[in-house]
Amino acid sequence: MRFLIATPLYPPDIGGPSKYAKKICDELTRRDIPVSVVAWSGMERALPWGLRHLVYFLRLIPGVLRADYILALDTWSVGFPALCAAKLFRKKFLVRVGGDFLWEGYIERTGEMVRLSEFYEKPHVFSFKELLVLKATKFLVRHADVLLFNTQWQLDIWHKAYSFEHKNARVLENEYPQKRGDSPAQKKVFVASGRGIRYKNISAFTEAFNKVTQRYPEIELDTTPLPPEENAKRIASCYAVAVPSVSEINSNFIIEALSYGKPFITASDSGMHTRLKELGKFVDTLDKKAMEIAIEELLDEATYRGYKEKIEAFSYIRSWKEVTDEIIDVARSI
Repeated sequence: MRFLIATPLYPPDIGGPSKYAKKICDELTRRDIPVSVVAWSGMERALPWGLRHLVYFLRLIPGVLRADYILALDTWSVGFPALCAAKLFRKKFLVRVGGDFLWEGYIERTGEMVRLSEFYEKPHVFSFKELLVLKATKFLVRHADVLLFNTQWQLDIWHKAYSFEHKNARVLENEYPQKRGDSPAQKKVFVASGRGIRYKNISAFTEAFNKVTQRYPEIELDTTPLPPEENAKRIASCYAVAVPSVSEINSNFIIEALSYGKPFITASDSGMHTRLKELGKFVDTLDKKAMEIAIEELLDEATYRGYKEKIEAFSYIRSWKEVTDEIIDVARSI
């Protein structure tokens, strides 16, 4: 078996695809399975979309020729050119559907804060680029050998929207690390770090938080993006975390916070609710008052202690080894 991982981000870049690509690459290498990684370069970042996709497609070709399986870590930026290269050279193609590029881009362009669960059920006026993304996504889901979703929730949304065959889609859950210790918070700091894009909804959460500080002046909000190691230290010492996205598919940020024993606030429109519903506050993040109430409830000592006890009892662990084993098993089956 020879793998090529197509990813928009790779360390020292920060982001989910960066971490995922590095961990899977390390695990495959540990098994003596040949693997190469083709990430965006400065060239792709500097080019407009379309031309960027073409350049990335050409950069993929040498690696694709040597590979048996192409694993793409998004559906548009690297996923579509990787699919084209895989089909051209008759290689098996797997894609991890970690987000929803069309939905995210639509919110960013229009400012319309529409939940992912409702996005495909309503008519929208798409831009030319968004129409291309929609067509490319339809092409990808129908021609990929395997679609890997990290929650059943998103798989169901996409199946209804894009009508692919269920046999080509699987749920590949994220890593859930072992407990890393629970350091008591010295100060009541909430961490709500996220990329500065609209669907992350950080500005609305900040407004809600600022209202709560009028009644609880001792609390603080930290929204600074940090590299992974620094962010881990910050989570370990914080009071709670918040991921107030309009919708949240499956947050590695929350998963990491749970490994440090920290409760969370996130969107009720989420793929995480089924597994984590007892461990944090799931709220309507389009309602600032609901977010205010959630913050105040976590400030209540008894409520906070109750979440901490449930997090301590939460025993689900899933290693990168298990994630990689599943990818290998899926690859061998196609």
